[in-house]
Amino acid sequence: MTKIDLHIPGYNLFTNAETDGVRGVTVHIKEGYNCMEPEKLCLDHASEVVPVELKLNKNDKLLILGIYRSPNSTTDNNEKLNNLIRSIEGYSHILIAGDFNYPKIMWSDGDGTINSSNCDAGKFLDATRDVYLYQHVDFATRHQVNQDSNVL
Repeated sequence: MTKIDLHIPGYNLFTNAETDGVRGVTVHIKEGYNCMEPEKLCLDHASEVVPVELKLNKNDKLLILGIYRSPNSTTDNNEKLNNLIRSIEGYSHILIAGDFNYPKIMWSDGDGTINSSNCDAGKFLDATRDVYLYQHVDFATRHQVNQDSNVL
């Protein structure tokens, strides 16, 4: 897919869809907002991350991270993603959205608990807790036939 295929009139497009070897993550921001790719955010080559910085009032800034983590993600990529989450600083607001493929994390209380001994999910949960992130969506948002529903 190309940026032309993903363009929505009236919106700024931020994507990695033209990068080889990725499924593609896209973030659309309505035109008129002061947005750009962050200059000081170190992605450390974590795959499938699209960052957008949105300037708000005065010195307030919102960091938006669109993320896709494959269920087959490597330990190295998982560590890079966790390190990215822990390294976020200089933003008054943070929004992280995407599909992390950690179905064993139960988000019913917003803080998250693990319903198995999945080490990668536990490390991810620790990273979100280290920087005081909170899961606002606590109900299943993805439903497929013959599969458990998931909170994305």
